[in-house]
Amino acid sequence: MRPDVALYNGIAPDGTLQYYTTTRGGSNEFLVHGIRHHESFAKSPEVNEVCKVHDRHARARNARLIMSNIIPDMASQAVIPYCIWYPDVATEDTYRELFYRHPEMRYHIGRACAVAGYRQLYNELDLLPDVSIAEEACDNGALDIFEHIVSQPLRFAVMNDYQRSVDLQNPRPGACLNGDTAIRSSLQRHQPSRKDGGAPEKEPNLKGEHIDLLHNPLPRDLPPINKDILVLMAAWDGNIDRYARLRRPVTVPNEITAFVRGAYHHTPFARWLETCAYHARFIMNDDLSRIDSEVDGETLPEFFWWPHSPHENTLRELTWRRPDLKHQVTLACIAGNHEDIFHELSDGTKPTQEQWEAALQSRRKFYLENIERRAKEEDLEFCDRYDWIQEYLRPTNEFYRGYDELAVIKEISNEPDDHSEDWDDWYQPEDNLFNYHMHLQMLVSNNLDDSGPSTLALHYVDVVQSQIVQTRTMPAQHIYQITAFAFEPLEDQGFEVGSMQHGEIPEVD
Repeated sequence: MRPDVALYNGIAPDGTLQYYTTTRGGSNEFLVHGIRHHESFAKSPEVNEVCKVHDRHARARNARLIMSNIIPDMASQAVIPYCIWYPDVATEDTYRELFYRHPEMRYHIGRACAVAGYRQLYNELDLLPDVSIAEEACDNGALDIFEHIVSQPLRFAVMNDYQRSVDLQNPRPGACLNGDTAIRSSLQRHQPSRKDGGAPEKEPNLKGEHIDLLHNPLPRDLPPINKDILVLMAAWDGNIDRYARLRRPVTVPNEITAFVRGAYHHTPFARWLETCAYHARFIMNDDLSRIDSEVDGETLPEFFWWPHSPHENTLRELTWRRPDLKHQVTLACIAGNHEDIFHELSDGTKPTQEQWEAALQSRRKFYLENIERRAKEEDLEFCDRYDWIQEYLRPTNEFYRGYDELAVIKEISNEPDDHSEDWDDWYQPEDNLFNYHMHLQMLVSNNLDDSGPSTLALHYVDVVQSQIVQTRTMPAQHIYQITAFAFEPLEDQGFEVGSMQHGEIPEVD
């Protein structure tokens, strides 16, 4: 058996504990799990020696002893455990005795009462109505404790599962049930296998009765759900109010991609974030007033030419203000087809792998020929990689400009295949929403029935004619992005919906 698997199961082969605690600084998750789940292992002399050195393992051992109805000696706050209700609960008398010895643990004990349903002991503790205890009580069926807390006009956030801390001095008033509690059921990660031997089925993030939360105002108290998908949707849509309320102190899977997308498409959301995406949105808006030599380079974006390509003068000014962005500006020049600036910036420099990959996506052969010629002079070779797995993020997705600029069709006809091209040269549009032919096709009616011009096409013409597009604050491409996203599964947008777990609190100690 592998040493880490052995520790996970409460078994310590010779020398294993010493190796893991000395080489990994006492931060071994497998050992913590083994101690919390196996009483005999927690009581072993080997573990006892480890706990004298590492407080984290001491907390895990003390939690295991409490859940086994043994109250250990805890001389300092550093060895007092946070979670004393998973994987097991102690008896009511054990928790009562623990309260007498360590009154500072009263909220920990109250949380355990919510798990086990010890209402009498909960009343004896005389606690503030804490929302974490309420969510735990709801999850474990202790509805009397749950109703007692939520019926209070003022509730508090005393326990913090993200930091595994209890704020007894300054609890936050006015708290609501917001899905920030690592309820006991979320810690039980093992799922039963299917009868046919296949992988266990994943529980959906939002069940049927909660789907309305995606498109309705949020209630004061969220129902007991995994809110990760709500966080992602709020970030993707650039919804400041929802995202500010729902987001966790730690990011959930795909959150970075979602809120960067929201900032790239929604200027107010970008201003609120004040991060790399914040600067990217304003670069695309041709606004460099927030970028100078004093701005921390870590906050500057590496990608600022999609969904809107900056003007060539903006790119030239950006290079003057921030020479450290010179390479990224060359990529923007390739995507936006700015040959003159590309010549200026690339003269005397070595071509890069990123420039070559961007040139592969350009319809202009000039960039690829230029880069490959310079690479040959420098004796450089590029790796033939296929990194453009998300079609909608390709740098050529900007609206075509110059001689390829799309004209606004004044009269919309129901002829989706009429591209104003010679029939012999016509070919089926690529499977990419943002290619040239699809743009043109969406300018005419794309209806599949006889009801007349499509609403989307009419709306697009209204937008263009009212010159909203020309404000450069909301590219017309945003219309297509919203439409595409509304009808495509989340998996197609790069979201691993089925794999999202509760806000990660890996192994409570």
